[in-house]
Parts: sequence; structure tokens; C-alpha cells
Amino acid sequence: MSNSIGTAIGGQNEDDNSKSAEVLLRELADLNHNAEAISIDWLAQMLGNVRECICRDEGQQQNHPIEWTTEDIKSWAKDLKQQQQARELPELLAVACRACMLANVYCPRDAQLISILLMLSPSEAGLRGHLQQIATGEGKTAIVALFVVVKALRDRVKVDVVTSSDALARRDAKDLKTFYGMFGLTVDHCTGDFSSRYKKCYAADILYGDIGSFQCDILYHEFKSRNVRGTPPRPFECIVIDEADCILVDDMKQILKLSFHIPAMEYLEGILTRYWARFERFRATSRNEDLKIFVEELEAVLTTQINGNGEENDELLVIPPHLRAFALKQIPKWMNSLKKAVQMNEDCEYVIREGVVIPVDYRNTGTQQRNSSWSHGLHQFLQLKHGLRMEPETLITSFITKPGFINRYKEIYGLSGTLGSNYEHSFLKDHYKADITLMPTYKPSQLQTMNTIIVNDRHSWLDKICENISVQVLMCKRAALIICLTNAKGGLHVIVTFMPRNSRVERQAFGRTARQGKKGTTQIILNERDTDEDLFDVNMDILAKRDKMVEQTFEKSKNEGLPKLLVKERLFKKFSTFIGEMRESTANAVGGNVEILAQIEEHWCFWLREKVEMRGAPMPSEAVLISELDAFIVEERQKVNPPPRRPPPEPVTLLTAVFVPLVDNLLSSFAPPFLGLNIFTNPCYLVLKGYGLDYGNAIAHLEKAIELDKDESGFVVPARYYMALALVKKGDYFSVEDREVRAEYQNEAAEHLKKANKLINNKLIPWLSNGVKPNGEGTAQNTALCQQIDNKVQLLRRLSAQCDNCLDFIAKCPAGHFCKFKGWIKPDPDKKLPQMEVTEFGNFGVWEFYELEYAKPPNSWAEIGLITFLGAVQIGCGVFCVSIGEPNFAEKCFEGGFNDIAEAIKATFGDTVISWDKYAIDKILTYCPLLTDGLKQLLSGKAGMSMRDLNKIEWMLHQGIKVLFGEKPEGPIQHDLGNNECFDKIKEDISRLISTGAQGMFGYGNGFAKNLVEALAKAFTNKCADELAGFADELQANAYQRNANGGGAGASNQPNANGGGAGASNRPTDNDVPKLAINCEYVGIGPSGEEDMLARVSIVDTDERTVYDKYVKPTQPIVDYRTEASGINAGDLDPGVPFAQVQSEVKMLISGNILIGHSLDKDLSVKYLGFTHPLKLIRDTAKFKLLRRGLDDPEKIPSLQELAALHLREEPIQQGEHDSILDAKIALRIYLMFREVWEKWAKVLHGSI
Repeated sequence: MSNSIGTAIGGQNEDDNSKSAEVLLRELADLNHNAEAISIDWLAQMLGNVRECICRDEGQQQNHPIEWTTEDIKSWAKDLKQQQQARELPELLAVACRACMLANVYCPRDAQLISILLMLSPSEAGLRGHLQQIATGEGKTAIVALFVVVKALRDRVKVDVVTSSDALARRDAKDLKTFYGMFGLTVDHCTGDFSSRYKKCYAADILYGDIGSFQCDILYHEFKSRNVRGTPPRPFECIVIDEADCILVDDMKQILKLSFHIPAMEYLEGILTRYWARFERFRATSRNEDLKIFVEELEAVLTTQINGNGEENDELLVIPPHLRAFALKQIPKWMNSLKKAVQMNEDCEYVIREGVVIPVDYRNTGTQQRNSSWSHGLHQFLQLKHGLRMEPETLITSFITKPGFINRYKEIYGLSGTLGSNYEHSFLKDHYKADITLMPTYKPSQLQTMNTIIVNDRHSWLDKICENISVQVLMCKRAALIICLTNAKGGLHVIVTFMPRNSRVERQAFGRTARQGKKGTTQIILNERDTDEDLFDVNMDILAKRDKMVEQTFEKSKNEGLPKLLVKERLFKKFSTFIGEMRESTANAVGGNVEILAQIEEHWCFWLREKVEMRGAPMPSEAVLISELDAFIVEERQKVNPPPRRPPPEPVTLLTAVFVPLVDNLLSSFAPPFLGLNIFTNPCYLVLKGYGLDYGNAIAHLEKAIELDKDESGFVVPARYYMALALVKKGDYFSVEDREVRAEYQNEAAEHLKKANKLINNKLIPWLSNGVKPNGEGTAQNTALCQQIDNKVQLLRRLSAQCDNCLDFIAKCPAGHFCKFKGWIKPDPDKKLPQMEVTEFGNFGVWEFYELEYAKPPNSWAEIGLITFLGAVQIGCGVFCVSIGEPNFAEKCFEGGFNDIAEAIKATFGDTVISWDKYAIDKILTYCPLLTDGLKQLLSGKAGMSMRDLNKIEWMLHQGIKVLFGEKPEGPIQHDLGNNECFDKIKEDISRLISTGAQGMFGYGNGFAKNLVEALAKAFTNKCADELAGFADELQANAYQRNANGGGAGASNQPNANGGGAGASNRPTDNDVPKLAINCEYVGIGPSGEEDMLARVSIVDTDERTVYDKYVKPTQPIVDYRTEASGINAGDLDPGVPFAQVQSEVKMLISGNILIGHSLDKDLSVKYLGFTHPLKLIRDTAKFKLLRRGLDDPEKIPSLQELAALHLREEPIQQGEHDSILDAKIALRIYLMFREVWEKWAKVLHGSI
């Protein structure tokens, strides 16, 4: 046609059957009912301008655009980019047409140019794009390419092109590279690599991709905080959608999710395997009509078993503790999936490729969705159905909807062969703010639709199809269905053998024929039995009835399904913001925050399921859900509880405005790390994090993991396995003197290994093995599933063997040696097992095995040299004593000196360890009798004391030494110590003995020797006095306890638990002794309110339960309530309890308990509570100096707040008003953190508890 662009440019794309531009514009107006948005005059003028621009002479120095070469176009594009002034639309489109001809030997048709001009025309107010219905075969790919070039050059924007598949995206990006390159535009695609790393493709001017690739990259970039889309990220400026109906309408309720694997989820596969096997047995012996009832019975049995109320005698059910609630709620979904899996057809609804189940979009495009999987166990049941390797079920935590993705863009354009009916057009325009245009075909349509045929059974249906094919192919000599296309006999004949679900799917099927104005026929042949009976209406055509039902369904989806989906997406955006904040605030967590964030994500997953996905109708309002999500976020934040940040001060001055943020940033970079253990409910995360930490932090994480599986279900095996290693490593850090401590840790490690081994062999392996062939059921043993489970069992057996090896190694540790970490080994060093199983084993918590080795305690040459020197000194003293006629003393010196030298030699060869405690005891017991004999003679002569009194004091001193070193005193001292007067007399006598002895021996001068001896004597006297006082308190406490239990002087001694009688020893360990933590608050009395008066007493047990909390009725006028510190307000004490009652109740309550608190000497003093508690049962955080390590001044008694800030970084540290219950809890937590070493010290200092 002479007036077409194709003719003007010299191409051959137009023929005699093509419509003229005038006809196209007239049909365009008719199809769209003369829509005001379409200006026919403007379109006609633009077409003329494009033609003129192509053909006009642009000057002597420049060829016509019709004659331009590739280099001419590149030069023109370069000038255009350098100039700020925009070119006219006709010129842009004319050059694009010439480039299309050069790159593809293809000239755009007038119909295509009209489509492009419509998309480039100014939009109505409030609209931001254009959607067009263009018939199949009209050249949508070329329309998109030309539009994108003009759009990118004119508006200087980056354009994203969404194709219907990733294959088309790669094809178009490759094929159009030359075309876009003429204009200096780069093109790429984002498909094929679901990567969490930066993709260079996002720097391209034009980016192709399927919608799933775009959505996935957004989730990785925004939710996972991976820099996938670049920095700054690629803007959402302009999107062009191919096959827009499928994305915007058909799939409007579809979401893309990133698979989130919950560790230990694979152990739920045993449930699915067991019940699929039972179904197979049912199917072999029963009728299909009973399937529904059978599945209901399965559901009831499984529910009962998980609840633990009806467990079968021979049934073993192993469920991870953190997944028990999920499994219970999932049972109905699993059972529905089981029924559905039975009915699904391979090669229709899914295909199997290389052992993988791949869903098929058989109702729409028929494409294989390789990156998709069904939920609620359906995918797993299909794998069981075919004996394939099972994959653990994944849950939804991060997702993005297609409407949500598309609405991110400022401008939206789309092309489709079918945009649906008027109600769908209305939805598209309202939801996406885009105009809708129906485009005419560039040639007259020759499609003939034949009458629909409906038969009432399958046999007749197949006969009709075969008959139709026979007539069309054999008689009419035409191609039908998939027979090669031929035009000579009337074109392709398409038979649709099912009822298309809507008119768009129907037109898509019919669009396979009569393309580009060619001939073709279509016909629908239906089997009535396979067709929805609701479609048959005597008053309405079946297709009209179908369309009416589709409209009703669409309205329901638009008004109910889509809003619910968008609410869900907004909830996710809010959570995504929260997880971003937590990623930043937990960055300094010990060992990183990966596991912390994963645990929060898991909690979000279960919250979303409970509150949205599985919530019954009607769904609560968005405001209610937002409120519930806010509460969830607050709870999660409190659980993680990172160190509190100091609120920024108001920028009053320029100095504070500039420097305070800098200081805050500097301090935040040095913020102390924290553990965040309270957030964890899945023990696997704790193991994955803990096994790579130092032994102290590892023990904290692994202890928490073990605590989470109180029922010993088997999922603490990795925790116990690595706990054994942490304990062995912990022993390495004790001094060489503490051999007993090392042995204790090794024994504890052995206990963990024994328990882990028992769980492996009694629970995990039987559970997995039964999954292969439970109770004689199941599929053939050579299936991929059976091989997979066998691989898992093999890995568990290797872990069991490692436990046995370590146990044997610890048991055979030679004397004088200890066990030490040697190195890591891989679970599958020979790489004979599939990597998938090894990775799954790692996600369970075991990435590596470990080996141990023996080691000798390191030699301390300084200690060896010192003890050798002391031995030599003693030998020298012995020689001197012989020379002055003191053979007894010389004998002891020789004996002690030679023993010391012998010990030094043994220590040199590693056969013994020097213990200075034992050395001191040995020397005291060796030389003290000789010294006291001489001292008594001296005191008797100089101080005038009777020998009888000196003997008594000497005996009491010996008893004090025995108590000091944990031995039991003898004779009447046990009675005498209960008498305060006697005890005071003993202390006085010991002190007088020591001081008088020093004066008698050294006189009253100021010599160094005198001062040294007096200092040592004073320290020794105080120590003896403290130990004797503790022993006396213990006697009194035991007597009080016997009286409280009804015993008295005549009470009989009952046999103890070990079978002993009255004389049997049954001392409890610190684990057996109950523990309570106490805290007191005070108010101010006296003239200025500076004196303290007891106002509140709070006591908690080791579970942090409050067992006592009472206010004390004041006995004097209160001057200052100290509310800002004590938390006590006026009126709180009015209903208080009398002091005497509080004193009596507290004394009775704490009797026999280990008492924990801060500054207990004040709380228990005569001025306040006014009673004593055995020293051996007191754990005062203010006095235990090991707690002060890390403080600026270790000698200063720290406050409870300082200790909490130092040791409990994950705990809330109160500011301002105190809460005595919280203070008691904090003191308790500090004690529990150091309990092991504290009780070791208490045992050394106070003997057995």
C-alpha cells in the first residue's frame, strides 16, 4: 500500500490484504466505542509525520533516514543523549523503524505503529499507563522493542520488560541486542540465576525477565538485605508486560515466595511416610469409596498420637519439640493433600524430570514451573507416590504478590492477546490506573467457529474427536490440532476437548489458528460427565453460562481474595521493616546474628499461618491484624533484648548537633556483644551457632538447646555432642593444679556423649528406619526414597560411632594426662554420600565431627624451681638444727626438703602437678606441732599463762585448722561452738595466743620479722575465726531444721536413701540444696531521711517465680520514700505486714536454702532483718570477686546494675525506679551464670554443703 510506513521505508511487510491506516483507525474507534482517550485525528497526524520524517530531505550534508546506515543511527543517538533538548516523537519513531529494518530486515506495519503511538500518547489525568489487547500473530515482540527504544530515549528512563517465561526473556535480550545497541542502549536479562549476590544486569538500560525473576531479586534485595539490584537499587520507572492478562488477571492472587527451611522439618517426613504406607495398604485391600472415611480415621489417629494420649504400643513418634504445635495444626492439610495426591495425574498436572516432581500450569500455558512446589505436604506425597527422594516442606516467610510488584512502577504498559470482558477491563483500569485499548488486526480475520458438540460419556467423546479429526484431515485435507500447518485447504483446525475456564483461555486456544489473516476453524467437543453440571442450563447457552459463572467468581476474588492478599503483603512489609531493624540492632551479637534473624523469621512464619492463612472466616479487619502484628513485634524485640541504646540528646548547640552523633556512632561500634538466647525456640539454631563459638559462649547456647528439648525427643543430639567438646575445651583453660576440675569436666562430657548416643540409637535411627518400611509396609527398597533414608541413617550411625570413640577415649585417659581437642573431620570424608543428605545433616546441627587427643599438663618451671629451692632451704635448716642440737626439728626439715625435691623431679617429667594448697597444709601439719611446743614453753615462761590453758588453746587452734581445710572437728567442740560465749572466748584466746606469742618471741620493736609474723598471724586468726563461725552457724541451722521437722533430742535417726543409719553420711550437693534469691528495698527515716528502714522484701526461686513479696509496716515516720530508686510510693506501706511477722516468715522460708542476693550482709544485719544465715549457704554477688573481672576497679564493691551490665548483656537492666523482684531475679541470673565455679569455690572454702 502506497501510504503505509512499510512501503515508504522500502520493506515487504504489507500486502494487498492488509488494512489501510484509515481502516485501522476507523476500526480502532469502533472497537473502543469512540473512547475519549483515543484521538483518531492525533494518531492520523502522527502517522503522517512519521512518514514525512522518513522521506523528507534533511539537507545537503545528510542522507534521508530511509538511507541511514547503522553508523548514522549510532551517531544520531549519541548526539541525542548529549543534548538536553528532546526530539520530536515522529523523528524518534522514524529512526527506530529504520533501525528495525537494519537489525531484523523487518519494517513495522501501520497497525504496530498505531499501537506504539497509543502507548506513547499523553495519559488521562490519574492514569499511569496503557494496556492493549493485540491478537496473536500481530508482532507484539516488535511493538515492545520499538516502544522501549522510543520510551528510553525520549523520557530517559530505565525500562523493565516482563515476558511470559524466562526462555523468552533470554531469547529477546539476545536477539534484540544489536537493535538496542544502535541507540547506545544496553540490554540484559535477570533470569536463570536465583542468586543472593549483586547482578550486573540491573545496570542495563533495558532489562528483560519473567516476573518470577524480578520478584525473587526484590525479596533478596529488600528482605534479605542482599545487594542484588545495585546501590542505589534500580528504580521502578517503567514496566512493559507481555501477555499481560495472564499476569494481571489470571495470576492476580499468585505470590512468589522465597523458600524458608526450618531446621529439623525433615523429621516430619516420617509422619507422611508412615501414613502414606498405611494408605497404600488400605488401597490394596479396600474400595476407593471408603477413602474419605479412611483419611478421617488417619487424621484422628495422628492427632491422638501427637497429643500423646493414644500412642500405640509398637508406635514410635519422634517430632521436634518446636514443630509439635505446627504438626498438630497441619494434620487436616496433610490429609487433604494425601487425597489430592492420589487423584492427580502425571504428565498432566505434573511431570517427573530427573527424579524431581515439577508442577505444570496445565490450565493456562502448560509450562513447567521448575522453581515451584506445592505446599501442605502435597509435593511430599507425590514424591512418596513415585518413590522419589523427599524434600522437607518449606513454609512462607517472605513473599511478594504480582499486583504489589507491578504497582511499584510509575508507568505500566502491557500487551495481551486477550484482556477479557468488560468487568475485567474495569478491574484493570481501577487497580492499575491504566487505560484499556482493543486493537484491530492488520488483516481481516478468517476464523470460523463451529458449533460446540457435547456428548454424555467418555467413549462417545473420544469417538467424536476421532471422527472430527478424520473428517478434517482425511477428507478435507486440513491440519488438525498438532498436525503441521497448511493453508491450502482452509488452515489449521483446532479442537478444544475441555471447557475453557473463561473466554480469555478460550480465545488463547482459538488464537492458535487463523493468525495474520489466514484461514482456520475451531470447535469445542465436551464430555458431559467431565464438565461442571452447573454449566448446563436450558435457558442459557453453555458458553454464556460459563461466562456468567466466571464473572461471579471473578467478582468474589476481586472483592475478597485480592484484598486479603494485599493485606497479607502489607503485613509482610511491616515485618520486613522490623527484621531490617533487628538486623542492625543485633549486629554485635556473639557469633553474629544469622541464627537470631532466622529464629525471628521462623516465629513470623508460624504467626502468619495462625493469624492469616489458617484463620477461619470472617477474616478480621486489617487494623486488628496490624495491632496483633505490633504485639508480636514487641514480644520478639523483648525476647532478643539487645543492649539498650542511649536516646540522642536534643541538639541544643552546634557542638552537640555535630559531635554527639559522631560519639554515638563511635560508641555503638564498640557496643558489647550479647547472646540473645531468650529468642530461641528451635534448638537447631542454637547448635548451628554454638558449635563454632568459644567454649564459654558455646556452653551457654548448647545448654539452652538442651533445655528446649526437655522430653529428650532426640533433637538435642547435636547439642549434647558439641557440649561434650565444649566441656573438654573448658578444662583446657583451668590451671595445671586443677586436675580434679579437668576430670570433672571430662566426666560430664562423657555423660553428654552417652545420652546423645542413646537418643541416636533408641529414637532417631528407629524413626528414620521405620520410614523406609514401617511395620512391613512401604515401597520397594530400591527406590530413591529408601536410598535417601538409608543415607540419613548411615550418617547417624557415623555420629554414634564418633560418640563411642570419644567415650572410649575419655575412659582410657592415662594418669597424669587429660583429653584435648585435636581437630575436625568431615561426616563424609570420602564423599560417597549425596551432598544433599550431608547438607541436610548439617542443617540438623552436625556439620563436622571432632577428634580428641591426650595431653600432659604443661610444666611450670617457675613453680618447679621454687619448690626445689624451698626443699634445699629446708635441708639447710636441718643441717643448722643438727649443729645446735635440735635433732627432732632437723629430722622434720630433712624429711620435708627431700620430699619437695622429689615432687619437683616428678613435676619435671609430667608425672605430677604441684599443688600449693596441699604444700601449705603439709608444712603446717609438719612444723606446727614443733613450733607450738616451743611457743608454749616460751609463753608459759614469759606471759605467765598456765600450761592447761595453753594446751586448750592449742587444741582449739588445731580444730580450727581442720575446719579451715574441710575436715570435721573432734570432741566437744561441736557442742561448744553452739555457745556464743564459748565461741567468743575461743576467738579471744586464739587472738591472744598469736599476738602474745609474737610479742614474746620478737619483743615490742618494729622489726620486719615481727611485723611480718604479726600480719600472717592476724590473717590466719581471722580465717580460723570465720571458719569456726560458719561451722557454728551450720550446727545451729541443722538443729533448727531438726526441730522444725519435729525432731528433737530424742529423735530417732532414720535410714537414709542410700541405706545408711544414724551414722551414715548423706550430704547433699549444691544441686540438691534448694536456692532462693532475696532483695530488700528501703525508705528513708531520721531528720534528713538518710537512715534506712526496711520497707519491702521479695524472694524468688530458681525458676524466677515469686515466692514471697511483702511490704513492711513502718515503725517510724517516713521522711523520704526514695521512689525514684526504691519504686515505693506513699500508701504502698499502709497495708504492710508487721516487721516481726516478716522477720519470722523470711527466716523460716530461707532456712536450709542457699541464699542469693546482693549485699546480703546489710539485708541480714541486726539493723534490718536481724538474723544470721550459714555462711556456707550465702551467695552474695557483691562479695564474690570473680564477678568483678572486667570492671574498671575490681577492688570496689560493684552495684547490682554494674554487674548486670557486665554479665547479663541480653537481660533488661533497670534504670530509675527499682523493682525488688527484678533485682532478686538479676542476682539469681548472675549466680546461675557462675554457679559452677562459684560452688567449686564454696566447696573449697566451706567444705561440703
